[in-house]
Amino acid sequence: MHDVFGGQPTFDPKSRFARQNAPASKDAAHIYLNGNYTAGVGTAPAWTLNSKYSPILLLYRRFTVGPLVTTDIGNNTIKGQTYANTIDLGATAQAVYRPGGALGVSVLTPGVTYETDRQFDRDNLLATVDIQEFFAHLYDTQQQKSLRLFGDLRRKNSSAKLTDVKTPMLGHDLDFHAGVETGSALIDTTVKASKGSASATLPRYGIFRVVPQVHGLLQVSRFSIDELFVGRYVALTENTIVETADHALYLKKIEGWKALSTLTNTFALDTQGNFNLTVTYKSGFAPPNYKRVNAVQAGLTIKY
Repeated sequence: MHDVFGGQPTFDPKSRFARQNAPASKDAAHIYLNGNYTAGVGTAPAWTLNSKYSPILLLYRRFTVGPLVTTDIGNNTIKGQTYANTIDLGATAQAVYRPGGALGVSVLTPGVTYETDRQFDRDNLLATVDIQEFFAHLYDTQQQKSLRLFGDLRRKNSSAKLTDVKTPMLGHDLDFHAGVETGSALIDTTVKASKGSASATLPRYGIFRVVPQVHGLLQVSRFSIDELFVGRYVALTENTIVETADHALYLKKIEGWKALSTLTNTFALDTQGNFNLTVTYKSGFAPPNYKRVNAVQAGLTIKY
């Protein structure tokens, strides 16, 4: 076994292994899995899956590069609950810049994404770029505080371990994104109704979206409140197929602002925060089908 510099590491057999705290949010995680299950009287069960898989495979200059797979899907069988329906398959690169001053950290993330839905009747290919801004004093999560305290402790005691640092009671984050998604639907596709034999052709279309985001996080001991507001401006008219209550289909044009708000309340089951109970409220519109999302979801979240 060798380290990234080609050397062979050695380990102190008396050393203690310290597992770091889990990432504060889905955005910061490499592995994220949130599953929810709902049942109602006289109806079939409903489920949702919100997940992310983004391992780092290589380092190219200052960019980390790897695949990106995300899902935000569910089935709509509980009255009054409508879920997001987005699957993204692609790859991203990420570089961190530290300009200093008021802007503490800036993260540049370009990528390429195949965007579809659970039925795989959307075929959008996108080039994406996102710039995430962390301003001084606005990004101070429990994880950041723990690492800072550990650094101070190590300067006083070289044998100190991360387990010697108690997780701070409070943490917070307020960061901002500016992004663009551009590309097109690859082909005309056929969309089928969820029930019955109705089908309709979805014509291909161009895509250019401006995607500002605001993300806020408040941590109190094992509890946290996380809000992600995505304001997506559809600059080129996009097509979608809408299914009515009687399962008829019709073509709808999408343009202008289509925002999505996700409010997540979390209780960590373990001290590191890898396993969590969550209650999430989503409201708004999500591509590629832009169906109205309005759902309260409760379940288990795993993040690393």
